[in-house]
Amino acid sequence: MQKIRRAKPTTSSTVYPRKGTKYWWADYTDAWGAFRRESTKCTDEGSARAWLAIKEVERLQILAGGKTARPVTLGDAIVEWMVEYETGVGESWFITVRGFMRHQVLPHFGAETVVSAIGAAHVVTFQSKQRGRMNRNCTKTPRPVMPATVNRTLAALASFGTWCCLDGRNYLTENVFSEYKADHEAERSLPEADILQLDAFVEAIDVVRVKEAIIFMLDTGARQGEVEKLALASISADNSTATFLKTKDADKLRPSAMTSRCKTIVENARKSPRPDGLLFGELGNVRRVFARAAKKAGMGHVWPHALRHFWATHFVAAGATLPETMAAGGWATPRMVKRYAHASVKAMATASSRMEAMRDQLRKGAVQPHHSVTEGSNPA
Repeated sequence: MQKIRRAKPTTSSTVYPRKGTKYWWADYTDAWGAFRRESTKCTDEGSARAWLAIKEVERLQILAGGKTARPVTLGDAIVEWMVEYETGVGESWFITVRGFMRHQVLPHFGAETVVSAIGAAHVVTFQSKQRGRMNRNCTKTPRPVMPATVNRTLAALASFGTWCCLDGRNYLTENVFSEYKADHEAERSLPEADILQLDAFVEAIDVVRVKEAIIFMLDTGARQGEVEKLALASISADNSTATFLKTKDADKLRPSAMTSRCKTIVENARKSPRPDGLLFGELGNVRRVFARAAKKAGMGHVWPHALRHFWATHFVAAGATLPETMAAGGWATPRMVKRYAHASVKAMATASSRMEAMRDQLRKGAVQPHHSVTEGSNPA
């Protein structure tokens, strides 16, 4: 791939042999007024001058209005993009994307590679390598990353490509980063727990601040990051509503009605507020705290985001509609919410038993089936 070499300014276009290499080099000015110095990859003066002539033709085409990619290194473009990208997304997602770029994209393509020199074939190769890489967070038992992680990495790269294609920037003439086929994502089974198990889990938490934060997550459906950044000033004076400002979508505010347990926690916090004005602040790594509590409560693996799943499942079971659940949980699409409309395994087993008993009674003529048609109405 072509690489940009930093050059001292020069005022004329010329080719010359360079000591220590068999290739001729060129100094020239591009269409944007930037001085360039790079190898022509030519071993004789005639070929080098022909190479320089092509560069001059490209420059004239750009000045005449032709659409040509503006040369910039991948490292510089990503830094520029991240500065703008940070203002439009939530903090947690921004940190995730920054990790993708730093640990996956730049090491693979090279920070000094010219963005326009990357083609669709390079992106496909990158995707195939991503499928086989090990999860950096699984140090004890290494395992490949999930398809969802690969898809999110490519989606972030495609977003970067769209930004590169914007008029006035023109780092790309077309978004080659979007020319990939997303991997199939098998839906992960949602965790299940009844209210008694969750109560036992909460009681087993041995850190008071973490216990109160867990109650907030279970009763409002907030993510860990949202609870950590919740300020007392974002809670109504009567302690009835909490407004989460630092959500997954940076520009979206999400109000949430508070339960009596949450109100009690806020009332106590107002009596002795934290210096930073936050209700809980950073909780840190709570995996060990969760593991101990889950073991005492007789539950399986419980992680912070699972509390959001528990809340949504119970919220739907309590009769909340799809729009109500989407609004309360801050989901933009119904795809994830529909998964919470499932009945638990125990509930389905109970319902199946009732259905079987009803059918047996119907076969014996012991009961009449229930009809939704009101008395005296015509079912037709």
